[in-house]
Amino acid sequence: MAATKPVPRDANGVVSPFADGTGAAAAVTLDGSGNVPVVQIQRYAEDVLFNSVAITDTSSHASTDNNLAGLLGAPADCRGFRGKTIIFNTTLNQAVTVYVDVSRDGTNWVTTGNSGSQPANAGYQAMMESKTGAQPGNTIFCAGLDEYWPYLRVHAICGAAPTSGALSVWLEKAAV
Repeated sequence: MAATKPVPRDANGVVSPFADGTGAAAAVTLDGSGNVPVVQIQRYAEDVLFNSVAITDTSSHASTDNNLAGLLGAPADCRGFRGKTIIFNTTLNQAVTVYVDVSRDGTNWVTTGNSGSQPANAGYQAMMESKTGAQPGNTIFCAGLDEYWPYLRVHAICGAAPTSGALSVWLEKAAV
């Protein structure tokens, strides 16, 4: 028999929501005993790696850097998460390429060889794990994103220096 825990209730005896405000949620079924089966809770999280970063040169800019306003300034912590999708939005007036790096310690980085290139003012793009079949529009397949790496960063580089616009990059993570 599965282990059970009492149903969480507020002061009036009303069953409390199972979402904890951090994105954790669980689908559960009461068994009539007032207990809830212990279930695996799936967690979701988002890291803002580039927050409207105005790139104006052809240097490589990593999300772990502190040299431009809007960069995360630290590695994205992926411990406990396996499924990952990178979403970026560019309004830069020059093409930009976003690369994915991974690390076991947050210090020593390995470039995965995966990148997403976007023309000027391209808008939104997603990088997700490689799958077979047709590639959805505005999606770049990126081998290894569903592999376990404790830390991740992205870096962006433009072939010509932009004079306007910005780049935003988000990391969506799911514990699976």
